[in-house]
Amino acid sequence: MRSILLGIAAEKGIDVHKIVVDSDHVHMFVGLPLSMSVSTALQYLKGISAYKIFRLHPEFREEMFRKGPCRNPFMSYPTVCI
Repeated sequence: MRSILLGIAAEKGIDVHKIVVDSDHVHMFVGLPLSMSVSTALQYLKGISAYKIFRLHPEFREEMFRKGPCRNPFMSYPTVCI
């Protein structure tokens, strides 16, 4: 997962300062280009990583959808401007 996210970030111009990958979630501290919104960055990171993981492990898709939609109502993305 780490290498997939770092590859996407590099491809999209997202500067990853810190990444922590746990068994069921990821924390990232990133810098975005001024022309990119937070929602666009999340769309890239979540969407492309899901696509790549499901291509590598199709059994994950079946397992995930048996449990219901893959959404987290508590997802947050605090921002810091310097």
